[in-house]
Amino acid sequence: MPMLAMAAMAAMVGAILMSKYRQHGSLIGVILTLASCSAQPEGGTGGACKLSCSGSRIGGAEFKIVALQPALTLACVGDFSAKSEVALGSPITVRYKIYQDVVTTFPSSAANGGGNAGGGAASTAPGNTNPLTLPAASIGFEPVVYGSMALDKTVADFRGSDGNVNPAKYGGIVTPPSEWCSDSCGVMTFEVWPNCVKGGQQVTTGVLSGAVSKDVPNTIVNLSNSQ
Repeated sequence: MPMLAMAAMAAMVGAILMSKYRQHGSLIGVILTLASCSAQPEGGTGGACKLSCSGSRIGGAEFKIVALQPALTLACVGDFSAKSEVALGSPITVRYKIYQDVVTTFPSSAANGGGNAGGGAASTAPGNTNPLTLPAASIGFEPVVYGSMALDKTVADFRGSDGNVNPAKYGGIVTPPSEWCSDSCGVMTFEVWPNCVKGGQQVTTGVLSGAVSKDVPNTIVNLSNSQ
């Protein structure tokens, strides 16, 4: 086959394929993006999960939130000779994932008429139905924590020069408000700094975000010690 004829044929095939799949390009892009996402944020510039909270929005009723670590048990060691509560050696990271369940239909093509012989045009027939879980990026949240917290470790945004925390409900939260949103993989991450309490204690964390807040599960952190 002459070179010009081969080039013309290749161009024609490419045009047909682009026409057939152009309407599904956005969905394919989403699927490829999902394939690159992991369950938690990735560090460094090469990570797939990116955090950008500018223009973040609150969660709607169509979203769901799950705790990636519903329960944690940590050993808590401290010197309780002078007081019954001392700050834990390092903060605790808690993570939640916000997502939306959707159902998509990938259409299949069927030829009307006799194909090349009859000159029939291609049409779309019902195809396979596929459930997808889509992560929700840039959803703002408010962290919630209950328990004895190391107030002096609270992020500076809420800690005054006198050492008091205002509002008090943010006591022990280490992550700044500029990072209170889900990353591109739908993961909400924040750090809390609890106290070691003589005899042990239980810390409960959660997140609030618009209409989805009523269904958010908690993360239970058990801090135990032998004293």
